[in-house]
Amino acid sequence: MDQSSLFWLSLLVISTIGCGITLYLLSKIYIQQNRYLPLILLVIVLFVDIMIQCAVKISPSSFVHLLYVAEPLTMLHGALIFIYTRGYTQKHFKFDKVDLILFIPFILSILSYLPYYLLSSNEKLLDLDIFGSFEADVGDSLWEWNFEIFLNSTYLIAALFQIRKYNFHLKESLSNIQKVDLHLTKYVIYSGLIVFGIQFIFVYLTFWGFPYPRVLFKILYLSNLLVFIAICYDAVTTHKYWSTIIKDINIGADVIVEVSGQVVKYAKSTLDVEASEKLKFNLQLYMYEDKPYLTTQLRIKDLSDLLGVPLHHLSQVINEHFHKNFYEFINSYRVAEAKLLLSDSMYSNYTLSAIGYEVGFNSKSAFYNAFKKNTGITPLEYKRQMNH
Repeated sequence: MDQSSLFWLSLLVISTIGCGITLYLLSKIYIQQNRYLPLILLVIVLFVDIMIQCAVKISPSSFVHLLYVAEPLTMLHGALIFIYTRGYTQKHFKFDKVDLILFIPFILSILSYLPYYLLSSNEKLLDLDIFGSFEADVGDSLWEWNFEIFLNSTYLIAALFQIRKYNFHLKESLSNIQKVDLHLTKYVIYSGLIVFGIQFIFVYLTFWGFPYPRVLFKILYLSNLLVFIAICYDAVTTHKYWSTIIKDINIGADVIVEVSGQVVKYAKSTLDVEASEKLKFNLQLYMYEDKPYLTTQLRIKDLSDLLGVPLHHLSQVINEHFHKNFYEFINSYRVAEAKLLLSDSMYSNYTLSAIGYEVGFNSKSAFYNAFKKNTGITPLEYKRQMNH
């Protein structure tokens, strides 16, 4: 067996194990939340793609009838990621008729390959021999490579906007979002866009005759697979936090309406100026005396229940009087409390992480990011200043 066949055989074995485990984990959480269905479909598409590619590469004569069958599947990757992230924003998977538009490129790709599917096995073997070199493949299918890269990149960018929208609503409701904000998915999507960008560059380098080893394209192919598997991994790891923390939160709560053609926030609010000022005073007093921000998983719903006021009124007061969302509002108190502890000799033996957990943060990174945003310096720099 040559090195190329060994590579594809190893990829098939590893992918079978990885996709099998991922599919099993996703199917378990899908029973509880149907928003994971697009990811289950993505794993199936990835596995079918890999299985066909590997079969043709390992034994062309035996599996030549599968030639080009996997090509249209690449048009589905970005669309499924977009549908998944949109479902996260809506808290459930919903397929609308308009979503059929997302699958038009996939259908068109199948139609474009239809003449090749109808070829006999001998004709496909001949086609593979003539156009099987990588350089010839790139030249013959340049438009398809470009369209595939553009299409999937567009879907990934749209997915990033969905995550941004999702995080906006999280910060209106939660004081700690790190374990449910899909930050890994966001960074992985950025990585995917970088991979597509590199792929775009080297497709043209190859087309223009630059010497280019096939192994690098294998690396890019593997990178794309890792990007999509990592998104599935993030879904599995965030599920347990999502299901317990966000179950009572209306992620899509809309407090913005149009008035005379202009977007106005809280336009339908029944909270008058006097009641707003009173709620602001009571909120500040409660924050000072009872320190609810020390509770790690404090939600705006919890705080509204403790104050005995409607949730939307509390959100309006925080937004309008403090010019912050709930996440920023609570963390500003946590940072202020952390500053007191960092300058207190009784806490001199505490690590910075321990200080962060003591004041209500649920991770070291969340503490560092909030502290620097509120003070302009890191907790370590602040501690050093206090010791001088």
